[in-house]
Amino acid sequence: MREPTLEETIELARKAHAGQFDRVREPYFNHLERVASLCLHPKIQKLAYLHDIIEDTELSEDDLARLGYGPLTLLHLRALTKKPDELYLDYINRASSYSFSALVKLADLYDHLTRLDRLPAATRARLRWKYETAWYWIVEEKPCLVANFLKKNGLVSPIEEVIDELPSIVQKRKAHRTI
Repeated sequence: MREPTLEETIELARKAHAGQFDRVREPYFNHLERVASLCLHPKIQKLAYLHDIIEDTELSEDDLARLGYGPLTLLHLRALTKKPDELYLDYINRASSYSFSALVKLADLYDHLTRLDRLPAATRARLRWKYETAWYWIVEEKPCLVANFLKKNGLVSPIEEVIDELPSIVQKRKAHRTI
C-alpha cells in the first residue's frame, strides 16, 4: 500500500477537522493550511496537515496506518501528539527530537504566536508565555538539529526568517528570570 499523497492528506485533514474551530472561532483547517504554508518539503507539509489529527479528532495512529501512512510519518506524528496529562515541555522536547517534527512544531508555534493579538488579554499573556517558551526551547536548545537539517537538504523555509525574532524572546526570558 502506498502512502497517501499530499493532496489526499489535505483532504483527510479537511474532513477530520470539519466543524472544528480555533480560539478565535475560525475553521481549524485554516490553521493547518497556514502551518503547511511555512513548510516547503512535501513530506513536512503532510505532517503539518496531520500534526493535530490524532490529538484533536476521532482518528488514531492505527487508523492512519490502515490508510497507508508509513512508519516514519507515524513516528513524527507520535512526536507531535501531546499525550493526556503530559507536561508541556516534555511534549515539546519529544516533538523537537526529530528534524521534520521540529520544523512542523516551529511552524505551529509561529502561527499561534502571530495570531495572539486576536485573543483576550489574559489568554494572550498565558499563551504567549507558553508558546515563546516552547519556541525558545526548540531554537535555542536544539538549534543544530533544525539548522543541520535545513542545510543538508538545501531547504530554505520561511521559518528561517522568523528565527531572527529569537533575540527578543531570549531577552524576555532573561528579564523574567531576574524578577
